[in-house]
Amino acid sequence: MNDHQGFSRRQVLGMAIMAGGLTLSGKVNTAFAQAFKRTPGEILGPFYPVLRSVGKSADLTALPGKPGRAAGQVIYVMGRVLNVQGQPVKGARVELWQANAHGRYVHPSDTNPAPLDPNFEGFALQDTDAEGRYRFKTIKPGAYPATADWMRPPQTPSDTRQVHVGILGYGTGVLPHLRAAFRARLADFGYVPGQNIAFDERYVGGRRDRVHGFAVELIALHVRAIVVVGPYVVKIANEVARDTPLVAIDLESDPVAEGLVKSLARPGGNVTGTFLDQADLTGKWLQLLREFNPRLSRVTVVQDSSTPSYQLEALKRSAISMAVELQPAVIATHDDFKQAFDAASKSRSGAVVLLSSPLVSNYSDLLASLSIATRLPTVSMFRENVTAGCMVSYGPSLADGWAHVAAFVGRILNGAKPADLPIERPTTFELALNVKTATALGLTIPPSLLQRADQVIE
Repeated sequence: MNDHQGFSRRQVLGMAIMAGGLTLSGKVNTAFAQAFKRTPGEILGPFYPVLRSVGKSADLTALPGKPGRAAGQVIYVMGRVLNVQGQPVKGARVELWQANAHGRYVHPSDTNPAPLDPNFEGFALQDTDAEGRYRFKTIKPGAYPATADWMRPPQTPSDTRQVHVGILGYGTGVLPHLRAAFRARLADFGYVPGQNIAFDERYVGGRRDRVHGFAVELIALHVRAIVVVGPYVVKIANEVARDTPLVAIDLESDPVAEGLVKSLARPGGNVTGTFLDQADLTGKWLQLLREFNPRLSRVTVVQDSSTPSYQLEALKRSAISMAVELQPAVIATHDDFKQAFDAASKSRSGAVVLLSSPLVSNYSDLLASLSIATRLPTVSMFRENVTAGCMVSYGPSLADGWAHVAAFVGRILNGAKPADLPIERPTTFELALNVKTATALGLTIPPSLLQRADQVIE
């Protein structure tokens, strides 16, 4: 508890609790008041909030401006703050933080498997009135799971100095070289993991039913911003994020058309980040496949059902002009990739176009093995696919994209508002070729293509 009268946080709060049980009538027994002593100081404990509400509120049962109510039995915590002479202390800051009805704290260090409550604030504060009184409306906390030999985890001194940032991804994680690019750029803004910033990460592995719950969970942790990866994640997180800044890396959507921002120059809400709305890039992919095989006439197109249709529609227009027949193959999870390649092989497709999605960027090894097994060349947006063994890619650098996302996060942590940070679109594109894979598939890479390539894997 913060105090403006010279007492420590726990000293003032301790007196408030003690006095609350003795002076509900508003009168103080003078003889007893003379025996008042300062409440002994204590450490903050392991679950003192890392990030706290900005506005003053004495109600933990609801979030400002939201209709939902916290689960559990409503109770009131009240009392008075008195000095050692028994006189009321006006303007003393009283803070209350506690577990929810399930016994879980809103704190990233709480390993309790009990669920978070998206409607429970977890922290409240109030300044005492002229009579030293305070009154909180809250929920009766659930029992914290503890065995007979359980010891309270120690307070981590650095906890209160670290800011927390969430990462919510549609795939299975962030590739090591992308994570390195992200962290290196954050360091330019003064944020170093393990020192003054920590990450709370959630990945759904292509399971759309998990996105909403993970988004709510991260928001309940009061992270300062959430990096959201992929169009479906961006959409759902935006629906539940309230005022939490969202920094997107979405290479499949038009943020204005999807209603995520008002304009690219002035997003106007809580979403900003890197978007790629150049769907016509897919026509370049067909042209690349034609350079490998001038007689190419049929292509299977793999589309993640969680992504918008912009790329597919643009590819259809290019296919008509090039007299190429498209065979659609819609996937929902990575388990569907094998079925898509098998269908492409049976339909005698000459190649597979992998429309971009977080699943395509996350499962490069699987896609490369399926390409070799079915003897079908692939083209995609991601160089990471080619590094793993797919044949050709053309698109923006993911490492650059994550570096740009880090810059957005750094600016927000330093006080910028996402509403004022213009949307960025990739401006540099790279061509990657895998000679070994092309040779294994019986294809020859034209010399002109080798000369244009930014990366060639021998």
